[in-house]
Amino acid sequence: MVTSDHGEEFQEHGRLLHRSQLYEESIRVPLVIVGPGIRPGRRPDQVQGIDLFPNARRAARLRATSSAPGRSLLDSPEARPAMVETAGGIAPDGSRIELTTLRAPPWKLIHAPALARFELYDLAHDPSERENRWAAAPQAATLGAELAAFASRIPPAPSAPAGDPALHSKLRALGYVE
Repeated sequence: MVTSDHGEEFQEHGRLLHRSQLYEESIRVPLVIVGPGIRPGRRPDQVQGIDLFPNARRAARLRATSSAPGRSLLDSPEARPAMVETAGGIAPDGSRIELTTLRAPPWKLIHAPALARFELYDLAHDPSERENRWAAAPQAATLGAELAAFASRIPPAPSAPAGDPALHSKLRALGYVE
């Protein structure tokens, strides 16, 4: 299996690096699974990080021993929406804000709660996410309600234990902290 945890921003929407927004250049990454019994080909399925373990388990032909979350593309190809969030979004004034997105192809909804702002894109016709259809698309209200329902079910992040005193230096070396 080959994948990535994020893409990179190269000024497509005015930012560099990653984490500051939830446009496709940051959140759409490949997942390549190769091995015995896996048919070659490209699939349009939408996968989330939570799906990596079930796919690895299935590719390695290991039996499920628990009801771990996520799904394997090799077992169940049904379409489903995906939600992505970041607490490291950047507002127009440069402050940090939370962002959430619901990706329900062909639609993608981005919400900045602190700004009370929504952006809705038809990825089939606007893959570069340039035309915000929030005000005009009849799907907007339904997708907004679906995103709110998903967001309400997100468990709180676990508290971080006292950790490695060198963690800050390690994260700086990886480019995650300035």
